[in-house]
Amino acid sequence: MAANTNTMPGVEPPPGVRSNFVDPRTHNGLIITVAVLAVAFSTFFMCLRIYTRRFINHKLWWDDCQWLSRSRGTVYTITDLKI
Repeated sequence: MAANTNTMPGVEPPPGVRSNFVDPRTHNGLIITVAVLAVAFSTFFMCLRIYTRRFINHKLWWDDCQWLSRSRGTVYTITDLKI
């Protein structure tokens, strides 16, 4: 009979450590927080760049237009993160 890998560790844990399969420790909250902050900061600074190029320099270049079209995908990716 095959061992149940959901409740049995692959190797024995070090001495003094107990396996926890019911409520394992994760870093999901930290990862999501860092991802959201990174997107917020990059969006803020890219908006400053677009504003400067559009209203001060009076010209947009292909990379600015590409960022505007691709930023929508970043928002979709962040909102799809599962906790």
